[in-house]
Amino acid sequence: DNKIQALAQFLKENNNIEPNKSKNASKEERRLAQWLADIRGLFKKGRLSLEKQQELESLGIALDRGPDQERWDNNIQALAQFLKENDNIEPTCSKNVSKEERRLGYWLNSVRGQFKKGTLSVKREQELRALGVDVSKPKINIAGTQGPKVAEPHNVLNFPARR
Repeated sequence: DNKIQALAQFLKENNNIEPNKSKNASKEERRLAQWLADIRGLFKKGRLSLEKQQELESLGIALDRGPDQERWDNNIQALAQFLKENDNIEPTCSKNVSKEERRLGYWLNSVRGQFKKGTLSVKREQELRALGVDVSKPKINIAGTQGPKVAEPHNVLNFPARR
């Protein structure tokens, strides 16, 4: 793709600083900046091809850049600590667990929703997989049960028949 090549060249010439839309920028830099903003919009809507996503991320472009990066980093650290302290059992959303575990459980469900919609970046998916979390598996939300152990198949639950 010509735009990706132009972006790669721009990044090389500008110490990996992304193009911007300021009035001081050249016309070509403003065009690249607008194109990149459009690409991020497609990514957020889940309409950016995996191939293009990987090409851009290989250039160091964070498609999910924004104010939520710090929150993401904090949640990843908290999840890693939780898994370490709980024998790799994922947090749940159950009411009879700690507030922090429930918060992490809801966050992990939200991340799985992003994965399902195609809006979770490859980088973030890799971070989770490095912790042993399979984001493609649905979360089991049953009050009073522990979450599944990571990197192991989910157990099949047998529910009693309704009366």
